[in-house]
Amino acid sequence: KIKNKASANGIISSVSFGAIISAALLFSLLLIFSALALALERPHVILKPLAFFSIYTSAFFGGFLSVKKNKGRDSLLCGLFCGIVTAILLSLLFGIIALASDAETTPISWLYRALIIPASILGALIGAKSKPKKKRRRS
Repeated sequence: KIKNKASANGIISSVSFGAIISAALLFSLLLIFSALALALERPHVILKPLAFFSIYTSAFFGGFLSVKKNKGRDSLLCGLFCGIVTAILLSLLFGIIALASDAETTPISWLYRALIIPASILGALIGAKSKPKKKRRRS
C-alpha cells in the first residue's frame, strides 16, 4: 500500500530513474558486446547469450537503483513498476524494429520480455536488503 502522495511521487521518480538507467545500461552493454562479436570469427554462437545477459542485467540494475533512489522503501513496488516500464519500453523498441524489418514476433519473445519484470524485482529486493557501506574514518 502506498501511504501518501509524497510516497507515490517518490516511487514514480525512482521508477523513472531506474528505467532510464536500465535503458542506458542496456544500450551500453549491447554496444560493448557488439564490438566483441565483431572481433570474433564466428560471432553467431554468442549473440543470443550476450543479448539476454544485457537485457536481464540492465533490468536487475534498474530495479536495484530504483529502490536505492527510493531509500530502500517500497522495494517490491519499485521493482515491479520499474520492470513493467522497462519491459514496455523494450517492447516498443523491439516492435518498431520488427515493423521496419518485416519480422514476426514469436510467442517465446513475449516470455523473454515478461522475464524482465522478475529480474527487476529481484534487483529491487536485493537493493533493499543491502546496507550502505559505512565510511571509514581516517586517523
